[in-house]
Amino acid sequence: MPGFDPTDGLCVPDLAAVTGRVRQGPVLVVGLGRSGRAAVALLGARGAEVRAYDAAERPAAAPAVPTFSGPDVPAEALAGVALVVLSPGVPPAPVVAAVRAHAPDALVTGTFTLGIAALLDEIPDADLFLVTGTNGKSTTATILAALLEADGRAVFAGGNLGPPLCAHLAGEARARAYVLEASSFQLETYPGAPAHAAVITNVTPDHLDRYPGADAYAATKAAVFRGMDADRPAVLGAPVPEAAAPPPGLRVVRAYEASFDPGGAIVLPGTPPVDAGGFPLAGAHNRRNAACALAVALDAGVPPETCARGLATVRPLPHRCAFVAALDGVAFYDDSKATNVASAVATLDGLGQPFVLVAGGRAKPGDDPAPLVDLVAREGRGAVLLGESAARLAALLGRHVPVSVVDTMDEAVAAARALAQPGDAVVLAPAAASYDRYENFEARGRDFARAVRTAYPSAT
Repeated sequence: MPGFDPTDGLCVPDLAAVTGRVRQGPVLVVGLGRSGRAAVALLGARGAEVRAYDAAERPAAAPAVPTFSGPDVPAEALAGVALVVLSPGVPPAPVVAAVRAHAPDALVTGTFTLGIAALLDEIPDADLFLVTGTNGKSTTATILAALLEADGRAVFAGGNLGPPLCAHLAGEARARAYVLEASSFQLETYPGAPAHAAVITNVTPDHLDRYPGADAYAATKAAVFRGMDADRPAVLGAPVPEAAAPPPGLRVVRAYEASFDPGGAIVLPGTPPVDAGGFPLAGAHNRRNAACALAVALDAGVPPETCARGLATVRPLPHRCAFVAALDGVAFYDDSKATNVASAVATLDGLGQPFVLVAGGRAKPGDDPAPLVDLVAREGRGAVLLGESAARLAALLGRHVPVSVVDTMDEAVAAARALAQPGDAVVLAPAAASYDRYENFEARGRDFARAVRTAYPSAT
């Protein structure tokens, strides 16, 4: 990423350095979103001297510690600090420049690494499982947690998904197994840990406004394998670019080579089949996510029959190919989390039925729509488009299928229903971020579900 090399001398070299710097203090937490506030709470619970900075003049729920604000980190905030902890949404380069100028003896880490350092300092033998990838990482982490819970293990599932690890550790509850979803932002300052297993579900270009290129983004994903002991499983849910390849010494498990027999079993090479007949998540992409989770759980000693029970307990995460309603043979799905082309393609291709696509929003820099256009041309019934990328998508998709460009989600639902036929799916899979008109992808998904239920109150 421009101006920031996670391997340089400012980044903490290992987890012990994080723990040592916390005890030395002071510690500055940068960014007061959910992860930053959790880091402040954890540091406070550990007796550290804590400061905080947020670009907002009045950050929401500001903690009861000295808090600075403004467009740049002020010198006063950095005076004498031993450690700077970055929230994942904070681009590191400007903060690192400020650290170099005002606190050259400080080290830099992230909230994700702070949580893992605190966890292993308190519970050195905790079972740690890490999951990353461009798409499917939340679902894969959720499935893995369900498999471990089916085996009677106390599990914390969080990180990028659900509650931050720092928030969990600031409280009193503890688990035995920790399943952590890691984003590329969280892995930028991750020095490595002795995880029992790590997963990359897939790697496709994303966040190219933060990284200088696709290889830099892929290499950041590969950081999930740092610090693992030899012969631990490095699980791949799809072939990955060379920049994201596991390092030598790890046992590479290619979960994408799993087979799915007609009876519903998932068969990973070299392992017994696992009955997935009760697995409720739709789509081939979710079966691949399940294969990644199974590879980890079987290696961790969960019996195949227990895995089968665990698979049956999984429920769809909100806004990830979540069923909304059905009317006259047409099913409506909310996949608002599909904020890039690869995610939208995985969902639509995995449904195995004709579809009407509802898409559009703020396109991500460098995200090529060609795979989505090809899939819609082959299998789509039509497309309804809204948001900033609507005009561009309409020009591409309109060569192949009927297209409507609309202004509101209510209009989108009505136009999609008019295009759909019995047996079709209407799928909100935007292939774009939500920030052109929504606070986040969750708000977009909720608006889609509201529009469906308002227009068709008799839908089931």
